[in-house]
Amino acid sequence: MLKVVAGICARSGKILMGKRMPADGSFGGYWEFPGGKVEQGETNEHALAREFNEELGAEIHSIEFFEQIVWKYPHRTVELNFYRVDIDPSDLDRLQTNSHSELAWVTKEEALSRPILPANIDLISKLSF
Repeated sequence: MLKVVAGICARSGKILMGKRMPADGSFGGYWEFPGGKVEQGETNEHALAREFNEELGAEIHSIEFFEQIVWKYPHRTVELNFYRVDIDPSDLDRLQTNSHSELAWVTKEEALSRPILPANIDLISKLSF
């Protein structure tokens, strides 16, 4: 089972999502929360901090567990661990797209109108901010 972490960053009634690169496997072009795989020997929190730094050039200032979902894709099962995170406000205007083709701050309704990774759909409707 692949272990993955993802960060839910909210501000002004919107959440931060990234659009996967078009060539990113069977879900290229889909929207997701920033994050990634947990490497051997890492805690979830350390992995999420590393991923935010690598993917967005942002440092996490607070982290709070939100929900775990085990999702069965046709080619593998994934354990997704979602965390609410805050990043430095000065990072918000200079986020980098190192792993995504695009980043966007979207409302829940806007998020659900986009192609989203299937495991994220139910989670988005549970969010309140």
